[in-house]
Amino acid sequence: MRNFNLDTIRVIAIIFVICIHSMGILNENVKAPILEANYIIHLLLSSFIYMGVPLFVMLSGALLIGKSEAPQIFLKKRLKRILIPFLIWSIIVFCLDKITNHQTFDIIQSITDFSVKFLTSGVHGIYWYIYMLIGLYLLTPILQKVFKDISPSLRNYLIIIITLSIIIQHIIPHIYVEKSIFFKYSFPYLIYIGYYIGGYYFYAYANKTKKFRKATICGFLVFYFIGIINTIKPFTTFPIQFFQSLFFFGILLSIQIKTSGNKLNTLITFISSTSYGIYLSHFLFISVLYKIGLEQAVPIYSVPIITTLSVLCIEIGLQYVIKHFKLGNLLQ
Repeated sequence: MRNFNLDTIRVIAIIFVICIHSMGILNENVKAPILEANYIIHLLLSSFIYMGVPLFVMLSGALLIGKSEAPQIFLKKRLKRILIPFLIWSIIVFCLDKITNHQTFDIIQSITDFSVKFLTSGVHGIYWYIYMLIGLYLLTPILQKVFKDISPSLRNYLIIIITLSIIIQHIIPHIYVEKSIFFKYSFPYLIYIGYYIGGYYFYAYANKTKKFRKATICGFLVFYFIGIINTIKPFTTFPIQFFQSLFFFGILLSIQIKTSGNKLNTLITFISSTSYGIYLSHFLFISVLYKIGLEQAVPIYSVPIITTLSVLCIEIGLQYVIKHFKLGNLLQ
């Protein structure tokens, strides 16, 4: 049976990600006074939306680490699933960038430029997530084998070691991180391995206990308020968001969501099933809204919220058209 909680998590994650990329104008207009409207909205939004990518990573870990597949089957299925839409949207974005910047199309030079960007840093900054995800996919067959055969005590030991490594990585001075071979070359990816395994652990084991929901609510509230205080007046580099995101994921897993087949549930399922296509294209529409001067028509503090809702509505329409013309395998 389809787990509606996972659909809900995926929808929340993509909304958070859209909002992150809609924060540009507000970020530029945040002033120090705590009672200033832009500052308050920025503080409240920032305390939630940066859990978007962690939610996606935890969701992937929850769904994939517990599977038992041959490495070649797993990689062929998953890499094909993400690489084809990624390649096509990358070509679209690359061409649009050429057009909007009034650059000439030299076929050989354009193919060379595109190939270098696609195989290294990506044609757009937000596509860093895809490269990180591919790295996690390459590790997944190993993690599947490890967590299938490992004893509960060794599993818990491994999770403790990874968690402590993430904490140490964040609290030690930056100069020592640069000098440490382990932290220098694992940063910032160690924390995403932590999210990946943490999502699997919460989904497969932790949420089976009776006290899990209460523990996640308490844990989230503690780290949420510490995070707010630390944003207002920084006092620690402890990975607050790491634990806040894990506990929030746990809360969303444990909530009893009714799947009565109403229109809202249908909409959530649709957005969930097309979230990858939304991720690959949403920033294009954010750019359009910024270029038409949305911030001049509404208060600055409302721009991220209005932009997020507007882009989400546009994307629902776009993804519906893509599905209608049976292009989902290519663009979603």
